[in-house]
Amino acid sequence: MQAQFLLNGSVSLVLSPDNEAEEALIKLLLKQENDLVQIRTNVHVLNKSYSNGIVIAAKGKYARSIDESKEEGMQ
Repeated sequence: MQAQFLLNGSVSLVLSPDNEAEEALIKLLLKQENDLVQIRTNVHVLNKSYSNGIVIAAKGKYARSIDESKEEGMQ
């Protein structure tokens, strides 16, 4: 997967799949309503740790930020 930011009066993120599996995942992501969730603390997802970033997930799956989700008991 390739990612690139575009700056032209606003900020956009372009995700470009490198293979058919990634293309299928993007299509699935586009079929659901999504939230952008900011990671601001150390979080473990699928055996990886992230301390800063953005998660694109199904609407309502996480709080507005991973910080808030820990306070609400949702990890």
